[in-house]
Parts: sequence; C-alpha cells; structure tokens
Amino acid sequence: MPKPATTSIIKKQKAAKSGSRSARKSKSSSTKQKYSEELLSKARDISERDIDFINNDEFPDSGSFDRLETILVTEYENKRKPRVKPSSDLPAYFAKLYETPLLTPQEEHDLFWAMNFLKYRANMLKVSLDVSKPDEHLIEEIHKCLRRSEEVRDRIVQANLRLIVSLARKFCDHYSTFEELVSDGNVTLINAANKFDCSRGFRFSTYATHATQRDYYRQIQKRRKNAHRITGDQNEFLGEISRETTEEEVPMKTQALLYQKVMEIFENELDEREQHIVCARFGINEQESGQTLRSVGEQLGISKERVRQLQISAVEKLREVLLDQQNILKIIDNVPAVATA
Repeated sequence: MPKPATTSIIKKQKAAKSGSRSARKSKSSSTKQKYSEELLSKARDISERDIDFINNDEFPDSGSFDRLETILVTEYENKRKPRVKPSSDLPAYFAKLYETPLLTPQEEHDLFWAMNFLKYRANMLKVSLDVSKPDEHLIEEIHKCLRRSEEVRDRIVQANLRLIVSLARKFCDHYSTFEELVSDGNVTLINAANKFDCSRGFRFSTYATHATQRDYYRQIQKRRKNAHRITGDQNEFLGEISRETTEEEVPMKTQALLYQKVMEIFENELDEREQHIVCARFGINEQESGQTLRSVGEQLGISKERVRQLQISAVEKLREVLLDQQNILKIIDNVPAVATA
C-alpha cells in the first residue's frame, strides 16, 4: 500500500499530464481555427485558376522588379494630351475614347512586358501556396499581382478602343448594328491583349485588327444565317395564324410589326404548355428549325397526336383574337383591313 503522501503526488502527476494533453489539443484546435473558411476558399480558388502568360527569358533576372516599377511609374506620370481630335459625328461616349493617347512602340512593348511579368510572378507565388495551410500575405500578394496585371492590360485596351470603333463603322450593316460590333470588338480586343506576344516584332494594332476582322466576319455570317432562318419561321407562323386576315402578301418590313403584335397576343392568350408547343413547332426563339411532333411530345410526356391537337387549338385561339383586333391591320401599309365574317 502506498503512503498517503505518495498517493497525493501520483494524483498530481496524472492531473499535470492530463492538463498537458488538453493544452496540446486546445493548441491544435486553435491552429485549425486560425484558417478561416474565407481564407481557405481564396486559396482553393487560386490553386484552381489557370494563370496564362507569355513567357520571357528576362523574367527570372534580379533586375526585373526594378524594371517593372520603372515602367509602372513612367506610365502613371505620363499625362500627355490626346494626339487626335475626335470626329464630330461620334457620340459623346465614343468621343471620350480619344482622350486616351495612343501608345508609342516602346510604351506598348514595356506595358506588355509588365503585364506578363506580373502574371509570371503570380504564377510563381501560386506554386509555393499550401492550400491546406494558406498564408494570407502570400494570397494577398498573388491577388495584387493579378490586379496590377489587369490594370496594365486595361491601359493597353483603352489605347486601342478607337481601332474597334473604326472597324465597327466599316462592318456595320442591316444584320449587325454599330453598337453590337463595338461590344463584340471590345471582347475580342481583351482576348487579343492576353494572347499577344510583343517579342515577335510587330505592333499590337496589327494583331488586333486581324483578330477583330476575323471575329466580325464570323459574327456577321452567323447573324445573317439566323436572320434568314427567323424570317422563314416568321413567315410560316404568320401564314398559319393570319391566312384568313389578308388577301395579299404582307410586305416584309411590316411583317416584323405584325409578328411582334402576334407575339404579344401569344403571351397573353396561351397557357405555358401551348406556348411551348407553338415555339417548338415553329422554331420561335430557337437556334434550330421547328421540332417534330414526336420530339415535342417526348418533352411534355404526351403523344404526338395530342401535341398536334394542342397546336391546332393554340393556332385557332390566336387566329380568333387576331380577327377580333382589326386594328392590327392598320399598321400594314397598302393592305386594307378585312371585315369580320
């Protein structure tokens, strides 16, 4: 039997060991808690992000950081006046584009070098990032590099926006408006800036012109194809709905107005299933032409015969409303209103 004093000492030793284990657990728990969900999420986002850049053999050099700061400071302090006055027929928004001066060949080369070096730096820091134990300062540095890279790219894009305006004015037509082409061209310009290799010796404007023209040709052909398809679908739809309301063919310009009015009636008079059937059968708002009865039936879980019946019913509803609203024919030039039966 141990002595009472000895027993007391043993109990104290056990209590000390237990306290030590609890402290270690508490420390481990606090270590896990210091990585917030937000920080872990940022680390995962960075690890999953592809940071594409145009590599340069000079990037690993020790002087690259000094060169970067020199380029950025020079760009910040460069407050030259616009070299070209905007055309008087340009809207105010587009006239503001001329407030951003064009870049000299050296300025353009330096900005592209800086943009890609910042991406290179962000990519190198990303490699050292531990997703399970993220360093907050490292994450902030990566975000800073990417943010500065985007700012440099935006400066390059802004200096070339007037190129997009010039090309859009040449390509705009009945199928592609000036505003649509400018919008498409801006996206193309950003993508081109991300892919341009300044070390090849030619100007970015040359590369951007070819890229934009190529995209314009593709977009215009696509819009023309869709316009012809939609016109055919409208003719078929209008022919089905209004065959009893006119005695002669409706001029093409006024067909669009008639089609718009019919679609307003369409949305107000037909239920959701009838609208789906009519849209699917006549190819309205679809990328492809009208679908078969069987295909529509499979989508709705009904037979193709039931689809046909519902289609006929929906068309009759539209025709009746159209006949009741004789005023719709007054919007059609050279086509007299027809009296109700």
